[in-house]
Amino acid sequence: MKKKNIRKEESEVTIVIPTFNRSDYVQKAIDSALNQTYPCQVIVCDHGSSDNTPEVMKRYGSKILYVRKEEDLGPHFCWLDGVLHSKTKYVKLLYDDDWIEPAFIEKTLALMQDDVSCVITNANICFEEEGKVQKSAFFNKTGIFNNFLIKQELLLFGGVISPSCVLFRRDELIDGIYQGKLPIKGGTYYHGVGPDMFVMLIGFLRYPKIGFVNEYLANFRAHNKSITISAGKEEASKKQMADAYMNVIRFYSFLRTFPIFKVLYYLSPTRILGIILRKNFSRLKRIRDIFIR
Repeated sequence: MKKKNIRKEESEVTIVIPTFNRSDYVQKAIDSALNQTYPCQVIVCDHGSSDNTPEVMKRYGSKILYVRKEEDLGPHFCWLDGVLHSKTKYVKLLYDDDWIEPAFIEKTLALMQDDVSCVITNANICFEEEGKVQKSAFFNKTGIFNNFLIKQELLLFGGVISPSCVLFRRDELIDGIYQGKLPIKGGTYYHGVGPDMFVMLIGFLRYPKIGFVNEYLANFRAHNKSITISAGKEEASKKQMADAYMNVIRFYSFLRTFPIFKVLYYLSPTRILGIILRKNFSRLKRIRDIFIR
């Protein structure tokens, strides 16, 4: 168990809250981050909000680091900018319309071992208009597990686990929050989706296990201004979003088979010939010079 009686400056975790024109929602996200039983640094990254978000941030003073850019370059860059401003080993990416329970960081951090890529908790989905709460559970017990089953679920069924219920390693977030499209033919971009899945899959490539806390420690706000909910109401947007996730699965599948291509490359005649030529470059140069004379 990680020590709770530490100063915020000694914390291993930073909570990053990217925001855009949600001054009415983001306050609950910030308050939940500041109210953690394990002290955390809190970064709010705002790219181009035109509402009163800057004024709201002033109320928090030195309790948070407020990163502000006047231009909105899209949610993915906002996420990455916030993570790059962190300096801790672990980062909790918390969407501005979600919030977490006080023990979220304490209980997820306790499962972060050397062979664990990330730690997930159960979540409450809070439907704003209907006023109802739906439970979303992933496992039925707390512990550390091989990531095989959850990996297959993501790949076969195209499921996505929101970063708001996950504690990640900072390195995976930096490497996984790609900008624009993935480098595959016919790649699709849809703002706000893709990197959320890719970050987790990168962790699966690097670490064999995943942590899980069987408690409802994350809360998702379901509302009409949500990217995924609004996209689901229009067939064209829904398809574009699904295509963006499918591109992630395709690219990840390529990365998984890369060791095979690596072996083939080492055995390829082109590589072997290149090595022979490089080793004998000086001798070949002298022969060439003789003929030129």
